[in-house]
Amino acid sequence: MIVKTDYQDIITFLTNQMSQQTSFADMFELFLLHQEILKDWTFIVATTEPDNMDLYTDMEEIAGIRERLFTPFANGRVSVINDKIVKRSLLKNDSRARTYRCVSFDTQTVSYIERYYRNGTVPYEGFEAVVHLLKGGGLGVDHIPYTIENLMFDISRKDSVEQTIFAYEMMCGENASNEKVCRKRAKAIVSMYEKDGFEFPFHTKELYKMIYLALLKMSQIQLEYSKLPTDKKLSMFVEFMTAKLCRMMQPEMNLAKVYFSKGSACGFFGKVHPGNKMVLEQLKNMTWDLMHLRFMDYSSTMFNSKKGDALIPYFFTYDRRLQDVRECYSLQALAINPKNHSVIPIYVLNDGLLDVLKEHCTFEKHKARMLKTPDIDNLIEECERDLLKLIQQ
Repeated sequence: MIVKTDYQDIITFLTNQMSQQTSFADMFELFLLHQEILKDWTFIVATTEPDNMDLYTDMEEIAGIRERLFTPFANGRVSVINDKIVKRSLLKNDSRARTYRCVSFDTQTVSYIERYYRNGTVPYEGFEAVVHLLKGGGLGVDHIPYTIENLMFDISRKDSVEQTIFAYEMMCGENASNEKVCRKRAKAIVSMYEKDGFEFPFHTKELYKMIYLALLKMSQIQLEYSKLPTDKKLSMFVEFMTAKLCRMMQPEMNLAKVYFSKGSACGFFGKVHPGNKMVLEQLKNMTWDLMHLRFMDYSSTMFNSKKGDALIPYFFTYDRRLQDVRECYSLQALAINPKNHSVIPIYVLNDGLLDVLKEHCTFEKHKARMLKTPDIDNLIEECERDLLKLIQQ
């Protein structure tokens, strides 16, 4: 969670309050009550009222779209509120949100896009959905998750990435089919990553390491203690994450509960088993899958608020394994501050997880965690060794 504000505790508290509202009217009342504090913040909340915004509107004709196109918000329906919406509602009785929709694609789908641009043939069944999104779906395209995955640890891939972004731009950018402009734009995007002192947004490297560590630990627990009840394994995992890593990674805790409940039947972890010598590399690839889901939260802040009220992120993938776990990353609410790219996500917790969190997240334990600076790299090395021992047995 990244929040840079003097009102951090207050904003976090109010975000939790906003996440519990069941209608736009309730959200409006809460925002109005704290308008001076919340004036720079936008809240996107998965409310239950029937007339809230359906995030799949205008996409109904795309076959299988709900299986392949993810939105992070629970049930795919939201209400949006911010200072501009409140003022419009008071002055003009207009509470409709002006939203911008933007989609990112996993690396496999991106390779299909580049291939389609080069030879014009459909490389995969159902690829028409991608073409529709690129050319007529009314969505912008977010390159950042793809470029981060391919350049954060290996800048030598830059030429291939540049060619792929060029294909994107030629198909769907505002200068589509203008080869000179599209090549210049693709080169500029990739060159940004080569600059001295370039920092990846939103502490991306740290987030990657934490998710990878979580996958290592839950895999080790499942292999070593597979016969224990789910709640016992989950308690071990939460204790490690909160006491050792000192982080409340709720989506990964949701994921651990699903994995511990289903075991080998959880398709996302299908390759985690004794004898698989490539397990670490496969867990790293799985980390990127989850990074894409996580990055939707942060991409919502990368939006010019002068052009509208909020950015709604989407993620497209053909990977059926993610369908097993996508709901672990469902948001009940998201608070964003575009001025400083701050974000506070409130996730939907799986049944039973709240009781486990209460056990391990007392005030005293919270104070103790705040005094620690965990060595993530050392924790990763320890968990890799422990997991490999189990794999080799």
